[in-house]
Amino acid sequence: MNKSIVFLALLGFGVLFSISSCKKDTEDEAEETISTEGVVTFSITNPSAMSTYGLEDTVHVDMMLSAEIEFHGYEVEMVKVSNDSVVYSADEHDHGTMFHIHDYWVNDLDTHSDMELRVKVYLDHDAENVEEETVMFHCHPM
Repeated sequence: MNKSIVFLALLGFGVLFSISSCKKDTEDEAEETISTEGVVTFSITNPSAMSTYGLEDTVHVDMMLSAEIEFHGYEVEMVKVSNDSVVYSADEHDHGTMFHIHDYWVNDLDTHSDMELRVKVYLDHDAENVEEETVMFHCHPM
């Protein structure tokens, strides 16, 4: 009978220990999740909001992305809003706290088009923490 009491006591401690270890892992994971909202500073110079571009005008893409923590890359797209088609895209997977982006696209659209510049900054490798900024502008067909 003593053996069964000892066995039950050991079994009880084993179950209790495994439950408390699982709980500790969950608490550790929760501590690792840090809010990253508002961490990135988007300084977009071009295109400027509500600007317009004629046919064959050069739409400059000029911006600085910065953060106090290291981020893992960015993605920039110019999108025709009416059909969500991408007319320009650039991306970079690199680690740093600051990126300077200088590029351009030449307006070759044959219809009046509301456009949106979409900028995403990835704060981790899994793309679970992403900050975004958009700028609206317009392209003319003439």
